[in-house]
Amino acid sequence: MKQQHRTAAGVGFLFCLTFALTVGAPQQAGTIVKDDPDDIRTIVTDLLASGISIYLDEHQIRFMKGDTENVLVENFLFATDDGHLFTLSSEKVFDKNYKPKVVSYFDPSEDDAQKILLSLLGGGRIKSLTVKKAR
Repeated sequence: MKQQHRTAAGVGFLFCLTFALTVGAPQQAGTIVKDDPDDIRTIVTDLLASGISIYLDEHQIRFMKGDTENVLVENFLFATDDGHLFTLSSEKVFDKNYKPKVVSYFDPSEDDAQKILLSLLGGGRIKSLTVKKAR
């Protein structure tokens, strides 16, 4: 009988501890992070097909030098009318024998967001996608 009482008390304690940790954990507020190219293609294609207005809010370029390679990293921040923020990261690796190839055709200062998204998808350069609901 004492063993059953201890077991019940132990289970109750674990339940309370689990509940406290769950309530105290930081909430993600619906943030989605993807790094699978097929998932990214599906999300971006669905976004474009939805007809929602998309705007390019920010575009950043970083050039990183390494011992054996140079990497060009681009970050694009897109916003939609319904309050979502889409952050796309792309990268190109350059080596000493690299011959530039045109894989996408866009100018972030002139082209609209839909054209940029289609061009990034066509060039296959997207490495990660983060989707957040703006507050």
